[in-house]
Amino acid sequence: MLILKRPRSRRVPRGARGAAVFAVLPFLIFASCVTAPKSPEPLGLGAEYLPLEPGAALYMIMDVGKARPVLDGVNFLEMGEGRAKQVLDMTKTAVTAVYPPGPKRFQAVAWGKYPAFRAGLSFAFSSEWKKAKSVSGASYWRSGKAGLSLSFSASQAYVSDGDPFALSPGTALPEDFGAFSRGSVLACWFPEPRVPIDRLIAALGLPLQIPAEEVLIGLYAAGEKKYEALIRIEMPSSSQARAVAALLNMTRNFLSGLENPAQAPDADGGAPLDPAALAALLFANLPVQDGVFLSIKTAPLSETTASLLLQILSVYSY
Repeated sequence: MLILKRPRSRRVPRGARGAAVFAVLPFLIFASCVTAPKSPEPLGLGAEYLPLEPGAALYMIMDVGKARPVLDGVNFLEMGEGRAKQVLDMTKTAVTAVYPPGPKRFQAVAWGKYPAFRAGLSFAFSSEWKKAKSVSGASYWRSGKAGLSLSFSASQAYVSDGDPFALSPGTALPEDFGAFSRGSVLACWFPEPRVPIDRLIAALGLPLQIPAEEVLIGLYAAGEKKYEALIRIEMPSSSQARAVAALLNMTRNFLSGLENPAQAPDADGGAPLDPAALAALLFANLPVQDGVFLSIKTAPLSETTASLLLQILSVYSY
């Protein structure tokens, strides 16, 4: 059985695959003066596209300021706490994508205030970083040794392990993603969710299969140091949505006798968080059906548990 450890000092355990979403952030302290296209922040009204390539398993939008307590609990690979704080202090908004195995594993774009001139000089005098040309026509810095591509201005950063730029117009947001994510501290969606959702359900030890067409997840503030996640699942038909709602309700009744981990203190010295207990937290409320859509609201999440959930989503995204 998979045992998810509640991290000491609100740090989430490392995960080789899940770290891809967060691995890009340490490099935001570097910047370059090479040419890069300007993209509008995706949290603005009327946003229709993200400056990310299509084909990802997971797309995520983060309001870094509002999500800061959750992001502070994420283990950013080998980056120390001081450097992580410096990176997050400079970033206002970020979007990331995690791709299935292939030429590109991740891509990220961030908006904030970056030391472009100073770090641009560092790149220019480095033998490791070479200028490269994107298929979009823009320039970027590439390190074969690090396996990273970077392009920065004073207000925007592009990072990837492949070409950091997306061909215009990028990736279209789901039709009602703006309304769904309004007020969230971060939101994400799985364009092809069946495999990642099946993996997540299996890891939680639940005998379920959900034939989802699309999954949206939003994390919202819910009081002092508390959050709630809203999960919206689009099913192939209303009859399938009704059947899955019934199965989820049965699962909820089964899990209702378990201790609610949302009530446990965070400073528990790294005590194990059992997958069944996490499942009880995720399915604490009755699913709500609206035609082909199912909406599930979690129990209140602590900052630590929200950080853990964030990394779990990235681990099972592909």
